[in-house]
Parts: sequence; structure tokens; C-alpha cells
Amino acid sequence: NGLFSLHSYGLAVADGGLGPFLTRLPSVGDYSSSVGFLTYTTVNDISDKINDLSTLMTAGRLSDDNKQVLVDAYNYFAKAHGADTGERVLLQLMSALPEFHTWNTVRKTGLARSITPSPPKASNTYKAIVFINLFGGIDSFNVLTPHSNGGCYLYDDYFEARGGDVGVGLTLDEILPIDGSSAGINGCKTFGVNSLLPSLKDIYDEGRGLFFANMGHLHKPCTNKNWLTETRTDLFSHHTMKAEAHRVDAFKEGDGPGVLGRMLDVLEDYGLAVSATSVNAHSIMIDGSPTTGRLSTAMDTSGVPRVYHREFLKGNQQELRLFLEKLHSETQENS
Repeated sequence: NGLFSLHSYGLAVADGGLGPFLTRLPSVGDYSSSVGFLTYTTVNDISDKINDLSTLMTAGRLSDDNKQVLVDAYNYFAKAHGADTGERVLLQLMSALPEFHTWNTVRKTGLARSITPSPPKASNTYKAIVFINLFGGIDSFNVLTPHSNGGCYLYDDYFEARGGDVGVGLTLDEILPIDGSSAGINGCKTFGVNSLLPSLKDIYDEGRGLFFANMGHLHKPCTNKNWLTETRTDLFSHHTMKAEAHRVDAFKEGDGPGVLGRMLDVLEDYGLAVSATSVNAHSIMIDGSPTTGRLSTAMDTSGVPRVYHREFLKGNQQELRLFLEKLHSETQENS
């Protein structure tokens, strides 16, 4: 999709493109908003042009079958939509060639490529750790709070520290009580969850969730009077704290950069089969020791990205599909 966009819009973030973000999507073939675009000195004969591009893009490995597909595609789009469109589609198909994406010699069987079936569902059980990173800020002191049940002194301290009656502290009618005896604080067996987050209380009460309180990134104990000189990181930087939360390794002593990745390393040492998958973007949290050779998989939020072309591979406009299917038709085992 990035290479398709490159030929349609130049270097710009448009339809999955590469380059700076555009506030307005230009028309296809308009490169005026891009920071650069590809040019090619044309030759008159289409076969000579494809041979030239084959040398440039595939080291001359373009198969005769795929050369003919490209000739047919150029002739079709040039006749139906104009020479400029034919030139642009030809370059886009060149960037989609199997010969362009591999070092192999492509040998066709002459048959259409069959659709790869979905893998069968695994019958064996497994366990998974699911980490949801809520990108942004959260006032954690108004998510989990002390509660005055049982005469706990912490609630009054909390409410006063948050500004009292004119502050942002939660009043008792804004708190849902939960069992806090596991904290081991004398006289404080009840804590509270913000009443706007009842699902968190339900998960906790059902034994399916825990709160890890008073967690943060410090290299050593410090106070509000000496933290600036006694700490080695920016305690008030959102991005710094997020990165440190992914590492949980203040002194860089771990074999791997990510806390979950190091956990997987330990499980792998015990002989268990482990893997890591991130959604939307790669996260350093799931990276373990480089010596394991284990790589994480990053998935798009909508699943595997589909090939997209605004003009000829969208909705009912599927003129490009036939040529793509022919370029990627079935190959021999020694291909």
C-alpha cells in the first residue's frame, strides 16, 4: 500500500503512504503536496520499458509470464483511462511483483493460486498475559482511594491532600467500597473504587483482577525535597515514565529490555513454548533477550492489512484485481 501510494501521491501519508501527514487528500497524480516523487524517462515501446524496469527493480529476473501480464495491464489502463494512468498503474504493479519482493526466480505452473485455508483451531490449552496500555494520562489517585470504613485514617489524609471540600478528592458517596485487607495496613481494611468505574470493582470482587498501588520509577528512596538531585530520570515526563513502565529495569540489569519479554525468557528456560504479539504498534515491553532469537509480532488493529488502491481496488472498482491475481498465480516448488 505504501508503494501504491508513492506512485499515486508521491512521498506523503495518503492511503497508507510514506512521508509527512497531509491535511487534505490530493487527487491521484497530484504530487504538489508531497516532499518528493518518482520520475521515469519513458521509452516508446512498452516491452522495452518493462525490460528496463525489470533490470532496475528485479535484476532482470522478471518472468516472461509476468512481463506479458504487465503489457496487458498497461494496454488496458492506458486505453480505458489514459496514458498517464497506464504509466502509473504499470509502476504500481511493478512494485507488487513477486520478483521485486524476493531474490528467487519465479517459475509459474499456469494455474491460479488457491486460497490458503485458515489454520485449524488449536486443541491444546494455553495461557496468555494480556496487557492493555491506555495511552494517555489517568488520575490514579481518583481510581483507587482509601475508604473511611473501620475508621481508616488514610481517607482523611487523602481528601485533605486533594484539596478538601474545594479540591478534586472523591467524597464517600463517589466511592464503591472493596476489600482492602490484602494491603496489610493497620485499621484500613476497606478501600474504594471510583463509582464511575463499577466494572473495575466487579472484576476485583470476582477475584479476576488486582490493583498494584504505589508503583513508580525510582532509582532510590527520595522525598519531595531532594528528588530533583537524587533521581536519574524525569519523574514528571509522561513519555519517560511510560517507557520506564515498559522496561521496569531502573539500572538496566536485565538481559532483555522489556519486563514481559524477560518473563517470557524465564518461561522459555523452563521448556515452555512462548510467543509475543502486540496490537497497533511494536512495544519494547514484550522484547526479551536478543540471544533467544524470539521476535514479536505486531498486528494492525483491524487485522491483516488488505491491499488498497483508491481508483481500481475499492468497493465495486476491482479492475486491478485480475492483474494482481495473474502476477501472483501459482508457482512451482522450485520457484
